[in-house]
Amino acid sequence: MEIFRFSPGPNKAHLIKWRSWSKEAFEEANKENKPVFLSLAATWCHWCHVMDKTTFSHLPSISFLNEHFIPVRVDTDRRPDIQNRYIMDGWPTNAFLTDEGDIITGNTYIPPAEFRRLLKKVSADWLKNREEIISLAAERRTRVLEKIEKEKDVGARHASPLLIGKILDQYTKVFDEKFGGFGEALKFPAPLAMELFMREAQVGARHASPRAKNISPLLKMATVTLDNMAKGEIYDKEWGGFFRYSTERDWSRTHSEKMLAENAGIIMNYLHAYEITGKPLYKEVAVNCLDYINTFLANHPMGGFFGSQNADEEFYRPKTEDRKLEEAPFIDKTVYTDSCAQMISTYLEASRILNERKYLDFAVDSMRFLLQNCLSSYGTAHYYTSKGETGATCLLQDQVWLLMALIDLYEHDPEPDYLTQANDIVDIIINRLAGDGAFFDKPAGPDDVGNLKIRYEPVKENAVLALALWRLSILSNSKDLSDMARQILSAFSFEQFKGDYISMAPYALALSEITGEEIKKAA
Repeated sequence: MEIFRFSPGPNKAHLIKWRSWSKEAFEEANKENKPVFLSLAATWCHWCHVMDKTTFSHLPSISFLNEHFIPVRVDTDRRPDIQNRYIMDGWPTNAFLTDEGDIITGNTYIPPAEFRRLLKKVSADWLKNREEIISLAAERRTRVLEKIEKEKDVGARHASPLLIGKILDQYTKVFDEKFGGFGEALKFPAPLAMELFMREAQVGARHASPRAKNISPLLKMATVTLDNMAKGEIYDKEWGGFFRYSTERDWSRTHSEKMLAENAGIIMNYLHAYEITGKPLYKEVAVNCLDYINTFLANHPMGGFFGSQNADEEFYRPKTEDRKLEEAPFIDKTVYTDSCAQMISTYLEASRILNERKYLDFAVDSMRFLLQNCLSSYGTAHYYTSKGETGATCLLQDQVWLLMALIDLYEHDPEPDYLTQANDIVDIIINRLAGDGAFFDKPAGPDDVGNLKIRYEPVKENAVLALALWRLSILSNSKDLSDMARQILSAFSFEQFKGDYISMAPYALALSEITGEEIKKAA
């Protein structure tokens, strides 16, 4: 039985008769002729906390929701496959679904009075126009499927190094030259984009490629961003670590949750910037953030890293007295394979660049923890809690980041078992997730409902997989793996991810690595 997690403050959200996402919940909705209400929330999310304390604590709404709907609660971190198919502009997502799992309507945070009106309207419409609502909602899903198929047929697909220049142009157009990062506000760190800029600057310098004229501008884009983030409120200068995003252009007025995966990427940025430039500030920030991870998110003594630390605006508000450890915001002590694996890779780089053995040792312990606790009997990855709970298994994001961390670990500590485990994960990905040239984000399941029947081939995770396969092909001298890496990149056209600033960087990073020989020949 699933244990639901609510806001850490006083609330009555537990009085709602929540069901887990399951085929049985939708069958219950069909049998009782009720729509499904989906709450998609995160433990670290400020507005999810507000929703629990206000809207979901409003007793008349609780009563009406329990009587006229089948309420389903989903933790976004534990079920990213559901999140990716139902999220509506952020967290919390509050969606009304048919008994087939198709979307009727929805929104993000909804105040109590508005929520009460919406409950009554959706319920009344459902009872009056059920068949029409079901038909319209099903049509929306059909259009999504058609869009996916259409995107697969757009443009010629050739993984040419020329695409790297096009991607860099896309980032340059939205780069904030004064404060770094992209756009005005809201402003999020973009660690993979920073890695791309630094890599391309170095590649151009080493090989005098046709892109060499962009060396200084690219490195400057990375350093301007890292300098301003270090000065901004998004960086917790007292305790270390970076918050998830800022609401202002100058990295101020932050939302104060701290996420493991994002910090893994940002710390990696500062480590590499220090290695390239020798600037002491970058080392200082990296070490301070590593100390934060070690103190708050490292799972001592067993190994592994916890997923996040909650937003808490009051705790992080400037005070005259020091913050107290016992008042620190709640930590989600779930070990998520993908983000934990990313931090393992960051610790390995910290060990190399800072010449500190302790980071390597904890990375080894953490990989041992993942392999012992976060793999199913079939070898597929999932998350892990202290109570032994496990969640969705064989998601592509878990497999690829674990694969990448194993390759990183083998290169730092060449134990043959790491290479064996990496090849086992590749076999699982091929057997369970193979699509049309690329790989699906999840396996097909007999209990898939609604949008879970839609299978995506995400650009970001496929690009990371392509890079991992390429590196593994070199270590194991496998032409099959190198061919597969190229095949993955060739499965996507530029038009498919143009303007997708999350996916463009990992694609370009993989393309830059895989087409390195072509770049040398073109120089």
